[in-house]
Amino acid sequence: MAVSATPDDEKYFHGNVSTEELELALRLAPIASVQNRCNPFEKQDFKNGLVELGAQRGITYIPHSPWAATTAMCVYLSTPSCGNY
Repeated sequence: MAVSATPDDEKYFHGNVSTEELELALRLAPIASVQNRCNPFEKQDFKNGLVELGAQRGITYIPHSPWAATTAMCVYLSTPSCGNY
């Protein structure tokens, strides 16, 4: 997990933050956004309450989807090691 700060001192978390980590961080500083891995195969943040907690607190949820980028690159390059797309 990493934290970035802006000039207005809001904090941005990225790196698979858990609900518990977000709740702890909210006690320490204002949080503007959370970026976690989220793609068609990894939807745990919808099940564990992180997306809902962020919505309730006005925190932007930014899905990070390396799967989509990897798939697009494999299709573009027609890389055999990526499988058949």
